[in-house]
Order: sequence, then C-alpha cells, then structure tokens
Amino acid sequence: MGIRKGWSLEKDTISSKELDNLLDQFEWDMFPATYANYQLVPRQAGIYIFRAVKNINSSRSELSTPVYIGISEKDISTRYYVHRSTPWFADGWKCFGNNFTYSAWFPDKTFINQFADKYDLKRELERLETMLIEAFGPIVNDKVSRTSKGVKSKLKN
Repeated sequence: MGIRKGWSLEKDTISSKELDNLLDQFEWDMFPATYANYQLVPRQAGIYIFRAVKNINSSRSELSTPVYIGISEKDISTRYYVHRSTPWFADGWKCFGNNFTYSAWFPDKTFINQFADKYDLKRELERLETMLIEAFGPIVNDKVSRTSKGVKSKLKN
C-alpha cells in the first residue's frame, strides 16, 4: 500500500499527545547521515528518522522534512548499514551534506519490559512507526508496517 507524501493536515494525526510524547524522547540530529557514521549508531532496538534540513539564510529558521522513518526491534545499526547502499541515502548526502541527519529513539528497559514477548514489542514499535509515517509522510518510505491504524498497544496489564 502506498503512503501519502508530506505532512498530514489532519489535526488529530499531527496534534496527538502520544505523538508529541514520542517526539520529545528522540535524540535529534545525533550526527550527519554519512557512510562512515554507521559506527556511531547504537546496537539496540529503536525508531529512527533520516531528516533533510534546509537552513534559511535570512533568518535563524530552518525547514525540515523526514526522508525516511524506520524501526528495528533488535539493532537499528543493521538497518542504518542497509540504508547506506540505497540511492536515496547517497542523494540525501549529496544534496544536504551535514544537514542530512540521523535521529533516533531508543526504548528503555522499562518500556521493553511492558510487553509479554518480543513479538508484542515489535508490534508496538511498528504501531509507533506507523503513527510517525501517517503524521509526516516521509518522502522515501513506500509503505507502512503491517500494523494498521486500528491496532491497539499490547502493554502487559
């Protein structure tokens, strides 16, 4: 299933408390997304965003957009390594240089331990990834996770 490109204009999608809380936990612009910086990516579960940033010369403002949003329930460094060989990665670096950045959120043990098993953790990460994709419509993603919008979180009671 193809996805919409660009930010959602649905207030409930963009203004959700859950989305805001997740974005607040991200480590933003950890480093420029380069081939060499693969070694800086932590080897743990998480959600990541490759982002393009355009500084506006006449002010201190900037425009930015997610290029790609992804997850790994085990090791996001493996996903970064795979993305390095894609044409969009090379194009992002050539076009934006150090303003082609990598950001990520790493769930802590408290979050991970809320799930009965690794399958439920993966489903939750997919649900959160889908929420981000539906809100921001990254330009490279071509589908959302198998998780649909209607899937509820499987936190242990």
